[in-house]
Amino acid sequence: MTGVLGTAGATFAAIGREIIEIDPAGRRARLAMRVALSVVAAVTLAQMLRLNDVWWAGISGFLASQATRPDSLQRSLLRVIGTLVGAALGCAAMALFAYDRGALLLVLLVCGTVGVTGMSVANHGYAWLLGGLTANMIVMMSMNDPALTPFVAFDRIAGVTVGCVAAVTMALTLAPRADDLPPAPPTPGWRDLLGAQWPAVEHGLRAGLTVMAMPLVWDLLGLPTLSQMAITAIAVMGVPVTGQAADAVGAAVLARGVQRIIGCLTGGLFGLLLLSMPVFADYPVWLVALFGGVWLAAWLQTSTRGTAYAAVQAAMVFIMTVVQGDGPAQSIMPGIERFVGILGGLMVLLVIGLMLWPVHRAAPPGAPTSPPG
Repeated sequence: MTGVLGTAGATFAAIGREIIEIDPAGRRARLAMRVALSVVAAVTLAQMLRLNDVWWAGISGFLASQATRPDSLQRSLLRVIGTLVGAALGCAAMALFAYDRGALLLVLLVCGTVGVTGMSVANHGYAWLLGGLTANMIVMMSMNDPALTPFVAFDRIAGVTVGCVAAVTMALTLAPRADDLPPAPPTPGWRDLLGAQWPAVEHGLRAGLTVMAMPLVWDLLGLPTLSQMAITAIAVMGVPVTGQAADAVGAAVLARGVQRIIGCLTGGLFGLLLLSMPVFADYPVWLVALFGGVWLAAWLQTSTRGTAYAAVQAAMVFIMTVVQGDGPAQSIMPGIERFVGILGGLMVLLVIGLMLWPVHRAAPPGAPTSPPG
């Protein structure tokens, strides 16, 4: 409890400092403007194309926008590839096991485990994570009505593609060509999974078991937005673990869970505040409000004070709250349902984590402090 309160207090304090220190003329402000423009462009294009899940195009525009052109192009490409592969896997699973609940639960376990493990050990781990996430979303959203499978897959692919197209367009137009950051360290790959890389596999298994348990909890409690519960588990557990001690990984997952709640509360309440204003029903005002909310979240995302993950969650819930169809949102229920789904996912994740988290006992006197080679 102390760790949770400490993380929450530090996050709120950092957000307050970042808001006070906003510099509308700096590099971070320009990046935030580009991210906000990407979201507005993605939402507008998705509305013109009459997509069902307009909000997902906006979220993809936000997540695919990076600091430079190469980074935005790479992130968009990985996001689209991961989504396509995950959609194909989800459709194949439903075609093979549409009415076999046990087999579909195993599919959720495998996809969740491989996606989170790949995030830690594989090259292009973001695509692995998106693949597992997308496959699980399609399976969960189609479990009770397999006939929905192709429509769910199409909506997911279309929304992600539109958002990434908007992000790439803004990157090519406004982003710098490159930065001076050092290249990312090489990943260990899929070798030695039962040895040196076992912590990553163990971490992935916890995520997979959590996702597999969610339909059972959903049926038992009648919770809404099952797919959002899956997103919560995989996103929170998507912390690379290679080379980290188990307690450090646990702290990272805990911090992500707390920041996810803070971000969702902040984004949802801000969206609710806007929805309560009559002027918000005017389309131009609605677009300006969408731009402003995303700009603020993008500013917080680039902070070095540890607000990045909370800012991403705030942006996602804000977009889903205010973007619901062809125009200004008429209801706050999508945001409420998403938040309930997130809470449900975090509760399942907490229970699974407490049951399966490795227990470390003190070594006896004279024992080696590291495992034998």
